[in-house]
Amino acid sequence: MSNIENAKKISVQSMSSDKFKMARDAGKTERPPNDNFLLVRMTCFLLGFMNLAPLLFASTASGYWMYKFRDPSIDSETTKGTDRTTLQSYYQPVSMVAQQIPAVTMSALMTAYGHKVPHMKRTLVTLLLFVGVYLLFTVFTQIDTDSWQTGFFVVAIFLSMLNSALTATIQMSTAVLISKLPQSYLMFFLIGQNGAFISTILQIISLALTDNQPTAGLFYFSSGAILISITFILVTMCRKTKVFEFYEIEVVNENNSENISWDEAKELMKIIWPSQAVIGLALFTISTIHPAISTLVVSENEMAATPWSTKFFSPVAAFLVIELSAIIGRLLSKKFFITESNKYWYVGFSALRLIISIPICMLFDAKPRNLPVLFHRDWQFIVFMFIFGFTNGWLVNVSAMSLKTLVPGKPEAAFKLLALTISIFSAVTVANGLLAVKALLI
Repeated sequence: MSNIENAKKISVQSMSSDKFKMARDAGKTERPPNDNFLLVRMTCFLLGFMNLAPLLFASTASGYWMYKFRDPSIDSETTKGTDRTTLQSYYQPVSMVAQQIPAVTMSALMTAYGHKVPHMKRTLVTLLLFVGVYLLFTVFTQIDTDSWQTGFFVVAIFLSMLNSALTATIQMSTAVLISKLPQSYLMFFLIGQNGAFISTILQIISLALTDNQPTAGLFYFSSGAILISITFILVTMCRKTKVFEFYEIEVVNENNSENISWDEAKELMKIIWPSQAVIGLALFTISTIHPAISTLVVSENEMAATPWSTKFFSPVAAFLVIELSAIIGRLLSKKFFITESNKYWYVGFSALRLIISIPICMLFDAKPRNLPVLFHRDWQFIVFMFIFGFTNGWLVNVSAMSLKTLVPGKPEAAFKLLALTISIFSAVTVANGLLAVKALLI
């Protein structure tokens, strides 16, 4: 981290220089082409989804990880909160901690040297590597790891770290790509970043189809590999579309593009700091609550061992609710922007949300715990997750959408700086989930 802060210069791509814009606009007086069959918009949605999906696919499979790290001596595929092993309790928070090392490293490398490799090539290669990782996840669903759970824990964490490095790479690459398209395409991209409901729905379907966790995991992770492959195919198809040609997505040779000096980057950050602050506070809040604590919350009917309490409560209440509500928040944020006059209101609201949300979540029945439980009902947890997800999606979307109005001359640079900010804030807050789990045992 200190190496980043003390660097004399950070090379940030700015393919939207005034010179480039003038040259592009001079020959583009005709109407933009139609997006036939919404192909480009759908691809933007999936690229936004790929910014988080590979990590979310792994974390959403909470039931699968509970099965893999259960006590094999207990003759059951499900584990009650009181019977959870150390590996079960700490998989999610340890995974979150481990992911930040490659995420920050790759974000810094992409910021400094990413221009040496065209962003489209980086995107396509990263998608192919994602497919390989998910094929490995799929293979492990059919391998009995009960006799070497600790070893498999290490393997799973390593794969999550690889996933994280690839995610950081595609985030920085798609930030350049998407910023060259109009606002309407950007909206699909941002909604796609909250497309985690897709992975949750696939998880719920896999659990509904079978009571066997390895079989459910096979369906789930193979579906993820297929979805990533579809994204790769659609991106390849879009390269031939008139939309990509009109907006010159691949025209600029990134090896010769202009860089922004460290001083210029600091000037940009003076302008976009409200967006950075709002997203930073949102990251601090969600890194503490979800999925570290939210996946440990059990249903009020846990002892009855119903399908809802044992199979569907966590995927629905802890994941699907927050993801769908976040999409609603993003959709309703379209007309809101951070401006010079309201920036302190957005930052203040984000800080207040952090102060209120974390203590409330700690008072739900997340196990194992020694702290008292104040909220026992399933509906209370669902309502909380809905409000939490809605405000998170709304704030993040407003922050990102405001960049084009805050920095109209260099949106690509602003988006890349914001992506780097997200990685740094994620690293700073990396231990939040682990500390929150430990706090439950006080």
